[in-house]
Amino acid sequence: MNQETHPFQVSIWIPGNEKPKSIFEKGHWMEMARCITKERAKEVALCLSIRHSQGVQAAELVSDERGTRFVGYKYIPESAKELQ
Repeated sequence: MNQETHPFQVSIWIPGNEKPKSIFEKGHWMEMARCITKERAKEVALCLSIRHSQGVQAAELVSDERGTRFVGYKYIPESAKELQ
């Protein structure tokens, strides 16, 4: 999908397994959808939060001196903002 036409991303949090030396130890955000508008991304995030209670993030594509990346603006629950 073209990032210019779908500049919003919705991701779910995939928790790690808490086992040292495992390549899957750390949790991570996994992209589930790209959206055209900010409002659509919020709607998709709300829908995904029903099944993914550990965390859902809506993010916007941002370009600045650090490069182009998705930056989260909506977290469900709000405590998911601390997940890294």
